[in-house]
Amino acid sequence: MPAGEVTDLHAPLTEAWRPDHLGDRLRKEVGDEQKARRLESELLARLSGREGLDDRVQQAVSLFQREKLDVDAVAARVDVSRQHLIRLFRQHVGLGPKQFARVMRMQRLRSRLKNLARPDWASLALDAGYYDQAHMIADCRLLTGVTPTQLSST
Repeated sequence: MPAGEVTDLHAPLTEAWRPDHLGDRLRKEVGDEQKARRLESELLARLSGREGLDDRVQQAVSLFQREKLDVDAVAARVDVSRQHLIRLFRQHVGLGPKQFARVMRMQRLRSRLKNLARPDWASLALDAGYYDQAHMIADCRLLTGVTPTQLSST
């Protein structure tokens, strides 16, 4: 099933996936981060042996993770049109490449926030790939529901 068909659907995990005592294993984990890691490892284990991502999508994901590129630049680097990259992402990832790039930018910000007592917000915004501090604040609120200051204290 294409990932785009289940994007933004809300269903109990037991309806979408018949876990073998996964709930018990998740309850034993302490903290949200450990639970997320457990769930990720369970999902990856179930995906092993299945058809993988299209090579162009894998390359594009890697580019979005490593570099601050826009969709057109990534499409050119993986040798597909912008529209074809959008179709591939919706099918394999469940998000369009622009939304995926926004998530990667937010993750760059979060990783740079770790262990900073007094963040230089303007520099952090530019370093993570935002146009300016206001763009970072708006994106942070939209994606996480909190401000960058609140995000840095979690």
